Amino acid sequence: MPATLHSLLDGVIDYAGLFPPADLSLEQALQNYSEYRSSPNARMLGRFIVQASRLSELGVLLPRFVRGSSPWKISVLIKDSDLDMECVAKFNRDLGEFAIVDSMEFAPELFQRIETMPANLRNEFLVYYEIPLNTPVERLHAIEGKGARAKARTGGVKPEAIPGAHELAMFVTNCAQAGVPFKATAGLHHPIRSMRALTYESNAPKGKMHGFLNLLMAACLACAGKSTDLVREVLSDENASSFSFNAAEARWKQESVSASLLQKTREGLFISFGSCSFDEPVEDLMSLGWL
Repeated sequence: MPATLHSLLDGVIDYAGLFPPADLSLEQALQNYSEYRSSPNARMLGRFIVQASRLSELGVLLPRFVRGSSPWKISVLIKDSDLDMECVAKFNRDLGEFAIVDSMEFAPELFQRIETMPANLRNEFLVYYEIPLNTPVERLHAIEGKGARAKARTGGVKPEAIPGAHELAMFVTNCAQAGVPFKATAGLHHPIRSMRALTYESNAPKGKMHGFLNLLMAACLACAGKSTDLVREVLSDENASSFSFNAAEARWKQESVSASLLQKTREGLFISFGSCSFDEPVEDLMSLGWL
């Protein structure tokens, strides 16, 4: 794998096998994650995502699947902040030898209460708020001021759940302007934008899914101060040959992204994306000759 692609993909996929369209059982999702951690492409794997309401169930099953001396890192979806936070504290207290919740993803409705977020929360966790893609820069400053991060929904199981390229481009450039790191969720199973079935059923609806490499490169260019129009063009590109990678740089058409800018983007802007599949991204990258 070229060094720049390595930097782009390092720990980028948070595994969300519990969620649509996979909808796996907790036991199967844990089994998958355990296997992915020891696979040849384990470096691409990020956190295991679970609802706070299932932490107790997770704690019962977890010791069967954790291998090695390093605890798993868990990202938890928070809906009822007070009750869910108690579940997180109990989990970390009781299961810390197996896994640690170090990231929390707050439901969209909780963004309205961001001003009441405890000041010390950001010292203990990575905190994400799911927000509308059209959230203005001024409102993003509320996230930045709390030391939190944004979360963007980039797809779903119905075509109308997939945002347009311009809408997503505005979100990415606004986050870059406000200095707010973000993660993405849903609809990023494939590296390049393409028409795909949105579920695994035989009669599944199809939609134009965003590509995670499109989004990664778009974020790099936004981090470099490029225009929203250019970011939208990158997001809209369906041609894999527009993208290339070597030891020193990544390129989209005539735009060059240095290794240092890639690292800066991954550390400070586009952190990761949640996917219910780890196999699909890997298999697609292999078919394109990039793995």
